[in-house]
Amino acid sequence: MTKNKKDTKKNSAKQAAAFSQLMQVVNTSEKHLKNFIIYLETVFDDQAMTFTEEIKGYRTKINTAKEEGLAEGKAEGKAEGKAEGQEEGIIKVAKNLLKDGFEIDRIMKNTGLSEERLKNLDLEINSYSINDNMYNKILKE
Repeated sequence: MTKNKKDTKKNSAKQAAAFSQLMQVVNTSEKHLKNFIIYLETVFDDQAMTFTEEIKGYRTKINTAKEEGLAEGKAEGKAEGKAEGQEEGIIKVAKNLLKDGFEIDRIMKNTGLSEERLKNLDLEINSYSINDNMYNKILKE
């Protein structure tokens, strides 16, 4: 064998060895890549499940807060309605007492309304009386 043929055989052997090593790296890298992809899928699935559970938890908290807010609003509305009803009842009684000629001091004491409020109610009653009288006069004519 000539030197050239020996060199060519050596180079071919080196190339074959290098190719073999390259294939091992590629195969190993491919295995690592597959394992890494499986790992990532597992991690992302776990994170997705965790995220989904967190969302459910937030949704539950939001719904609970919403229900509590509605209940609180309903209770406040009832309390306000009750207070308004009581106020209307007191005013109705005060008007009737004013119509019957009770003294303002006595009405103030029993209703808790201020003197100013009672005077305004008295004016309101008298203005209705005046308007009713005028209306009745017009009808008679």
